[in-house]
Amino acid sequence: MRKRVFGSIFLTALVMLLLSVSLMIVAIHFGLSGNARSRLEDECTSILRMTDGEDAPVLHEIGSGYADRITLVAADGTVLYDNEADPADMENHARRPEIEQAMATGVGTASRFSDTFTQQTYYYAKKADSGNILRLSATAASALSALSYASPWIMAVVLRALVGALLLASWLTYKFLAPVDTIDL
Repeated sequence: MRKRVFGSIFLTALVMLLLSVSLMIVAIHFGLSGNARSRLEDECTSILRMTDGEDAPVLHEIGSGYADRITLVAADGTVLYDNEADPADMENHARRPEIEQAMATGVGTASRFSDTFTQQTYYYAKKADSGNILRLSATAASALSALSYASPWIMAVVLRALVGALLLASWLTYKFLAPVDTIDL
């Protein structure tokens, strides 16, 4: 009976620990992706105020020192400006989900994983009064990638929590069964 009580308490602690770690990772992922999207939205609005969505020298100046990617797309999908690639070498962007959405509603968002699932790119596109679409994109480590970097620390925490759960389960088993042990049959 002692083993069953100990096993039940320890299994409950283990399940709660794994569930808590999983939910924490999901919450962190959604928090970080929400921050990235919010930042892109704010920066896109600011850049549109300065450039009016035109291929102006101001856009080139901003793009030369900007850490993320800036792309200016014409209403037909032709790339007019990109701060990381030559627009002449780029394909038409009319079928990109964020561009299609921005053409239809004025604002478009999307996110895509890289082929290796180590990075996730967030896109925010906004239609300017001129009809052009300004798209900003930021790349960040995906939740899987971030987990792989943090896994030694997560494992250390989990192992410490398991040792704590073992000690707590042992103590609770003793406390729960102590009255039963004193019964004289």
